[in-house]
Amino acid sequence: MLALEKTTPLTADQFWEIIALPEYADRRFELIAGEMIEMSESSSFNSIIAVRFASILRMFVDEHQLGWVTGPDGGYRLNDRNVRQPDAAFISKERLPTLTRRIVIAPDIAVEVISPSETTPAVSRKAALYLQIRDAHRLERLPAGTLYSGMDIGRSRRVERPHITGTRYAERRRRSTRFHTRNCKAL
Repeated sequence: MLALEKTTPLTADQFWEIIALPEYADRRFELIAGEMIEMSESSSFNSIIAVRFASILRMFVDEHQLGWVTGPDGGYRLNDRNVRQPDAAFISKERLPTLTRRIVIAPDIAVEVISPSETTPAVSRKAALYLQIRDAHRLERLPAGTLYSGMDIGRSRRVERPHITGTRYAERRRRSTRFHTRNCKAL
């Protein structure tokens, strides 16, 4: 990824105006913390993985008429300073009844195929931003005074205690990761 010249942080609207200019036509960019970043070209291996995942996701979504699946050119406005282009993404018809030119809300599911050159901190920051936006969106729709953990929000399970200890949370994450890894290998 190449960072363009440093200036004042851009907003999502400014970013979309800039990338609409002819000199940026054949290039991919993301807005990360107000900074316009040019995305490097994907490897063929990463592209194949992304297309396979998106194809499976699209078949399921279409069969059940759930919403929309986008590819790597489908930019999502996560907030005013972040526009991301996941390798594949899903957004429900409940949240986006009709397609618009630009999707100004975060996806329900974002798929990022990680390349060997990406660093762990960079991947962690990207995942944390998607989760932060997702949880903020879901918390807006929950009844006032109800406590949920980040892991349980997606499953709409009420948490009886106001918090989960770090050890218990970490064990739940390990079990969840093993489950997802095992299922992804089957694809």
